[in-house]
Amino acid sequence: MLRLAHFADIHVGATLGHGPKDPDGIPARLKDQESSAVQMAKDIVAAECNAVLCSGDGFRVNNPTATEERAFQRMLQVFSAAGLPCYAVPGNHDIGSGGEANALEVFQCDYFRLRSVPAWEVATAGPLDDERPLFNLL
Repeated sequence: MLRLAHFADIHVGATLGHGPKDPDGIPARLKDQESSAVQMAKDIVAAECNAVLCSGDGFRVNNPTATEERAFQRMLQVFSAAGLPCYAVPGNHDIGSGGEANALEVFQCDYFRLRSVPAWEVATAGPLDDERPLFNLL
């Protein structure tokens, strides 16, 4: 049986000015986001899933700070350490305008695979069928 975990809209970096900052200037809410994302990844690994699907909006914007990228990377490291592949489709918060890179592109590697399609194409593609799979998981 294939066990697939799914998450979306974690919006790393969406601090909205809430919470104090630590001595290094990192918002408390960003630290909460990181620890929650890492715990989610550990729970997914413990549930013995075969793969993970991220349905976009990993970040609040398409040009996250290095600190926000590090928070997202720490979650991905849990999947990597477990040998658990993670597949992603960028969301509207991850995609820039024109030819800009999307926020998830920098994480592509053997265990994090990105299906990069324009948001309008995802919205208008219609139902998936056996002839046009979104991902080949196996």
